[in-house]
Parts: sequence; C-alpha cells; structure tokens
Amino acid sequence: MAITDFSKEYHESMFPGYESKFLETDPEFIEFFYNFAFDEVVKQDNLDDHTRMIAIIATLIGCRGIDEFKAIVPAALNFGVTPVEVKEIVYQSVVYLGIGRVFPFLKIYNFICNICIC
Repeated sequence: MAITDFSKEYHESMFPGYESKFLETDPEFIEFFYNFAFDEVVKQDNLDDHTRMIAIIATLIGCRGIDEFKAIVPAALNFGVTPVEVKEIVYQSVVYLGIGRVFPFLKIYNFICNICIC
C-alpha cells in the first residue's frame, strides 16, 4: 500500500515543505503512520482539526512527547489554534502533571512563540 494522496495533502497543510527523513530510512513505517495519522484519523467526523490539535498538544505533554510537541505546535497554529490556547494548555497541565513534568514544554512554547512564530 502506498501513502494516500489525502494523507500527503493533509501532511503538507500541517507541515508545509517538510519531508521526513524516515521516508528514506524507514518507508514502511512512514507509509503506515501517514496513512493512519493523516488520513484515517482525520476522516473521522467527530473532531474538527482545531479540537484535534488541542487534544494532541495535551496528550503530548502528558506522555512527555517533547520532540513531537516541538513539531506539532507550529502545525497547530497552522490549523487555527492560537498561541494563547497553547499557553493555556501548558499552564493547565501543571495542575495535573506538576511543574517538573511540564517545565520543559513551557520553555519550548516560549522559544517557539517568542523567537520563531508568534
């Protein structure tokens, strides 16, 4: 099975101009992951892109997905999540996870918003 056109288009809307190095080093995984994450999941009717991005950000903080958080915040901003909403997710995470677990995400958020994007 090949990467679907829909997943390629959706990926491009999230990460304009980005091409994963895994396309060369692990194409089977990327085919599976892209078709799942950027096609099957997206086509479910119960979540719009904005809400999905908010859920993904919160989940990444909860599982300490630091590298993916760095990648998904700019994508979420491309999908209409505001910097204030991202900040609020990070702040509220402290209540549930503790500052020790969330502090790295606050630093990443500030870097992205103060230097690169916002």
